[in-house]
Amino acid sequence: MGDRPTSWAGWQASLAGAASCATLVRVDEDGRPWVQPAGLAEPIVARCAVAPVALPPAAQWAGATVLVVHEGGDLARPIIVGFVAERMAPPAALHLEATDSVHLRCGEASVGLAADGQVQIKGRRVTSRATEANKVRGAVVLIN
Repeated sequence: MGDRPTSWAGWQASLAGAASCATLVRVDEDGRPWVQPAGLAEPIVARCAVAPVALPPAAQWAGATVLVVHEGGDLARPIIVGFVAERMAPPAALHLEATDSVHLRCGEASVGLAADGQVQIKGRRVTSRATEANKVRGAVVLIN
């Protein structure tokens, strides 16, 4: 193994200014991610620089490999900067979750979802198609 550090100070010095991989162990009830960097006996709390929309669903977090940098070279202050994947492929499913609202916008088109159950679809032209039944239901349905 050669010059592999065996102490906390040795690991800290070897990683100063460098990025490394760690395992995302869990996210606690306060939303703090706990990571297990290589070479440490116990998981530690990390900060997260990843935009929340980019995070996989909570059920998929445990065991994920994450890329971390260490603030000021301090191994005890990891910051998650991304998830590490084996291949560059789109996910089979994309789940977005928010506590208040989700908005998607592209040019003049937008879709908004609110926590109170409101869904708003806006666009210059909106088309709805179905190979089977296309239903519009509501207590009141207003057309034009």
